[in-house]
Amino acid sequence: MRIPGAYSKDKIPYFLRHFAPHANIHRLHEVNVDELWARGKRLILLDVDNTLLPWRSMDLPQETLDWVKHAEEKGFALCVISNTRHPERLKALCESLGIDFVLARMKPSRQMFVKAMSRHKAGPTETVMIGDQLLTDVLGANRAGIDAIWVTPMSNVEFAGTRINRVIEAVIGRFLFRYFQPSVPYGVPADKPGLFKHQVVTEFLKFAVIGVTSTIIDIGIHFYLMYIAPYGETSLREHVGQSVLGIFNPGSPMTEKAITDAAYAPLKILPVLLAIFNGYFWNSRWTFRVAERKIQFNLVAKFYVVALTAMLVNLGVSTTVMHMVHIGEKRDFAIASFCGLVVAALVNFIGQRQWTFHGVQKRS
Repeated sequence: MRIPGAYSKDKIPYFLRHFAPHANIHRLHEVNVDELWARGKRLILLDVDNTLLPWRSMDLPQETLDWVKHAEEKGFALCVISNTRHPERLKALCESLGIDFVLARMKPSRQMFVKAMSRHKAGPTETVMIGDQLLTDVLGANRAGIDAIWVTPMSNVEFAGTRINRVIEAVIGRFLFRYFQPSVPYGVPADKPGLFKHQVVTEFLKFAVIGVTSTIIDIGIHFYLMYIAPYGETSLREHVGQSVLGIFNPGSPMTEKAITDAAYAPLKILPVLLAIFNGYFWNSRWTFRVAERKIQFNLVAKFYVVALTAMLVNLGVSTTVMHMVHIGEKRDFAIASFCGLVVAALVNFIGQRQWTFHGVQKRS
């Protein structure tokens, strides 16, 4: 089901504008004819299959009949435009509705749109097209200078050629949806959001705020383990560093720098794991607003895969920097941690947004 809303057509790239409707409406009967009349529309052009009724059906839904009656009572002229191969069916349907129809060259040709406007003595600004296909109804209307309202198909059963169109339509629709503003009704000017109202920007800012708390957890616990935590009569850092050097580089000099460098990565693992869980908990509830409030283990798994990848990036960058700089022990630590954090944060955000939470149902 499509969400009702408007498109910011002035912001859509020029080459896509001919495919862009002015609005999405779920079904024909949800189109507000009073609103159309107030906007100066006087002629409504209609598609047939999957707009007025399901494909190949002869049974007009009651909501369609009621909507047509209301539109006529309001004063609208209604006209069905079609290139159907079954004109007898079209004639019978339009006679049962009591409305006009035009048969002409296949949409998106302008011919039938122009013919219908000429017959009903209406200009493009007084006319609106309602249909379920981008490549025929919407494109044809735009070529004729007419506003188009895109409705959801009433049925998944369609002509084979239409199914091919739907594949192309899905690709184009993904680009158009970037300029779609849910819950903005047709006729209401679409907002032009500033930088901080764009979804990706607000998500990144929230992600960054949570990242700060995760960073405090990560660096705080890591600092404690590195420089404060005791281990018997020595420090945890010295114990871990000496153990690592003894296993991987036996016989090497046990200098303070060598011990610190050797302990850095092992003592970072626990803080990072805790920081990752903090990130999942708050990002799923606040940044990406997952509808299901209970912990979903498939999401947790994805989150950890991305976050652990970011952790490896963090470890790689920070450890490399730690070996490169020689300003002072704690300054080296701070610079290495900062560099690893910045690079890993970008990797983490992109991965979580594009994979973990992509397509997940969000809370309204």
